[in-house]
Amino acid sequence: MIKKKIIVGLVCIIAVLGLSIAVYASQFYPSQGVNKSNYSEIVAKVGDKQITGKQLTGQVQLEKNKWERIGYPQSESFYEKAALRQLILNAQLENIAKQKGINVTEKEVSDYLGNIINKMSSLSDNDPNKIEFINDMRASGFETTQEYSKSPEVKVATKDILTRAKVKKVLLSKVPLPSDEEVNNYIKKNKININNPEEKLQIKYELHQKNRLEEWNNFTNELINTGNYEIFADIDIKELKYPEVEPNQHQSYKANIKQ
Repeated sequence: MIKKKIIVGLVCIIAVLGLSIAVYASQFYPSQGVNKSNYSEIVAKVGDKQITGKQLTGQVQLEKNKWERIGYPQSESFYEKAALRQLILNAQLENIAKQKGINVTEKEVSDYLGNIINKMSSLSDNDPNKIEFINDMRASGFETTQEYSKSPEVKVATKDILTRAKVKKVLLSKVPLPSDEEVNNYIKKNKININNPEEKLQIKYELHQKNRLEEWNNFTNELINTGNYEIFADIDIKELKYPEVEPNQHQSYKANIKQ
């Protein structure tokens, strides 16, 4: 019997959480999908949650695939650090969700997966996003989208990802819209020509998104730098530096790099 790895890429849809969520479904990589690992059985611990060598092996491969697909291949050491950082961060966010009573229902999971399938079905067979999605799905051992969406492993992984997305939503909801003064200062500093109110409103929105991104990066960096976790492998995730990626470098559904 073929063991199924769930390696299905990033899909941006209007999700059941009431906002547009970009989710790396390629993180759906159950440890049983890895037959061999070069790491010890347990490589890290976050609270009472253990991260296994098999999980790390799978995540390393995902990091490698992710960066190579957008034309920015990195060193094996980078993939290793990025993979362990992501696994530890995921566990921390899931612990925060438990502490704050943030939950995802089975209906939310089913609706979200249904939205993914409907989104893919609405695209033409020649659409690059659909082709990439179908290829990844079949490479993961699923012949049909119905089989994929009903898989217990997919549902568990989807629930974890949506839980982390809810934590992110709660945090970023506290980031205020920039004031008119902040917008005007930004326009002046960057010497932007404004021809109508709509353009100024767009800049306000973009500045808000920029502030939200900075808030999220600061929050996740703080979790990594001061969080309560142990690493049992010789991997220093605190010294990881992400390379700059050119805007619009890769417009497909696997475009985002940092979670």
